[in-house]
Amino acid sequence: LVCLNLPPHIRWLPNKTMLLGVIPGHPSQDQVNHYLCRVIRDFQDLWKGVFYSRTFKYAFGRLTRAAIALVICDMLALRQVLGFPGATATNFCTLCTLPIQQIDNVDSNTWLARHWPTMKEAARQWRDAPNEGQREALWKQTQLRYTPFVELPYWNSLISAPPEPMHWRALGTFQSLIRTVYGINVAVEGSDGTRLDLGIKRPPPERLVAAVRYINMHSETLPADFRDVLLGETQAILATICFDNGLAYGGRKERLVDQILGAVHFLGSF
Repeated sequence: LVCLNLPPHIRWLPNKTMLLGVIPGHPSQDQVNHYLCRVIRDFQDLWKGVFYSRTFKYAFGRLTRAAIALVICDMLALRQVLGFPGATATNFCTLCTLPIQQIDNVDSNTWLARHWPTMKEAARQWRDAPNEGQREALWKQTQLRYTPFVELPYWNSLISAPPEPMHWRALGTFQSLIRTVYGINVAVEGSDGTRLDLGIKRPPPERLVAAVRYINMHSETLPADFRDVLLGETQAILATICFDNGLAYGGRKERLVDQILGAVHFLGSF
């Protein structure tokens, strides 16, 4: 910890810095709470107010209050600190309850917003669970873990954890724009970005043709095992069919099959 009021040339001197703590390695899941609890306890007292008997400016003392306004860190650290699931979990979004299977849903009217009081209650239920088995059951149900931040009376994870600009902008959005959309990447053959690359090796043509022929032959009748047969195809075949027909081609096989079924219902065949 350093005091930013000090001039830069002495700010980082050893006698002007304070070591608050050392975390040994990357904490797993809720292990970071053991360190956070100490910080949160201090800020609980600071929210009520701490009286300093004397300061440099006030000889008769001063009442001081402090609060944690924001938590700003990269996405992985943010989710761990605030008890959220990972970015690939079913409830991947920290602001709404849209499942990851619908990650390509851009209709914001269908995004059900999270409710902070409900989240706090779920976090405390996870904390108070008597054993790890019940904690795991609660985790599967709510995908929320306890975080000491819920003990701060003013805290709300939904409005106090903004995106950290360096990662989502410089290392995230800009990187995807330059490398994927514009096709500028020293590791692969360049392009003008007018056509996206599938990103995986295309399957043998005969297998791809056979899969498309099966879809077209049964597109009107849709037998009971139609979905299961498609799920039996390889990831490469399903992704290529989606890619060649202008459908979303990322994600698991279940999502790819749903894309194909939706197109069949709408178009009738490929």
